[in-house]
Amino acid sequence: MKFHFKAILSLFLICFISKSGVAQYTDVINSNRPGSSMSSFSVGKRVLQIETGLNYKSYRHDGFNNSQVDAFAVDFAVRYGFFKEQLEVIWDFTYQFDELMNRTVSPELSENRNGFVKNTIGAKYMIYNPISDEDKIINIRSWDANYGFHWKDMIPTVSIYAGANLILGDTPYDYYNMFNLQNVAFYSQLEEPQISPKVVLTTQSNFAGYWVLVTNWSYNRIGTDYPEMGYIVTLTHSFKNNPRLSIFAENQGYKSDIYSDVLVKGGFAYLLGRDFQIDFGLGASFKNTPSQTNVALGVSFRIDRHVDEVKTNKEKSNKDLSKGKKKKKLKKKKKKKSKVKEIEESIEEE
Repeated sequence: MKFHFKAILSLFLICFISKSGVAQYTDVINSNRPGSSMSSFSVGKRVLQIETGLNYKSYRHDGFNNSQVDAFAVDFAVRYGFFKEQLEVIWDFTYQFDELMNRTVSPELSENRNGFVKNTIGAKYMIYNPISDEDKIINIRSWDANYGFHWKDMIPTVSIYAGANLILGDTPYDYYNMFNLQNVAFYSQLEEPQISPKVVLTTQSNFAGYWVLVTNWSYNRIGTDYPEMGYIVTLTHSFKNNPRLSIFAENQGYKSDIYSDVLVKGGFAYLLGRDFQIDFGLGASFKNTPSQTNVALGVSFRIDRHVDEVKTNKEKSNKDLSKGKKKKKLKKKKKKKSKVKEIEESIEEE
């Protein structure tokens, strides 16, 4: 599995970084659950959003004599929009409780473990939004204009996330390794730095009224002994007859010198209200070193204190005022020129 992330990042940045975007605050909650990808849109200024869930995971490793890990994990994310509509800060972590069955020794050893599998904090900023105010207007005369497929809708919104992985105390899951077998010298010496950078480029396209395509391109644990590159592609569909319900399909891959995998996931989300969502998801991997299956159940809710900014009207007034001043100056210049021309003409006649 080859990843050409530098080329991909360069391409997207060249195409989009020169343009600024305006985040689109949504009237209903916009959660990253139940998939693993990160949306390009922020939650909105003065909106606090919490996304959490329980996850059952099972790993089996053929290379370690079918050693097995059975785990329950708590996924938790806090998102808050502030300063600008395009900006949000995100703290997300996964805390896991599991049992490791080590079958590389005889008799086999059982070990109960717990700790942070993931603990990151960072910020996401939208750098490009192709959606204009005109695009938001509903065309009452054309169904196709509102819900049909248009190639221009595939132009994505683009955001950049920058953050850090934080290792709090000792963890049995260094570098996201589930099979930290103490009798294997390599794993017993494995130690992840307490802080390491993470960057993600996200894109999002909303098309044909009920479809959303999200991609994430990540470079994780930068500067460590075992950096990781990854991608996520998520396709979501909501239903015309029941817009509260949406389903998703997702493909995720990551690669490092310690662990590489490709996962497929699917599931649904249901809106119980404009600020509350429940979700369910399933996932599995393609390989057996290790194989991986998981089942997730979660909720997302928000405290919405978003207010449309009054300064927009003020800025508009100032803009109109400055335009008026420019017009006035232009008129004066024209008047002055015409007077000069009149004088010149009168001199010529004499």
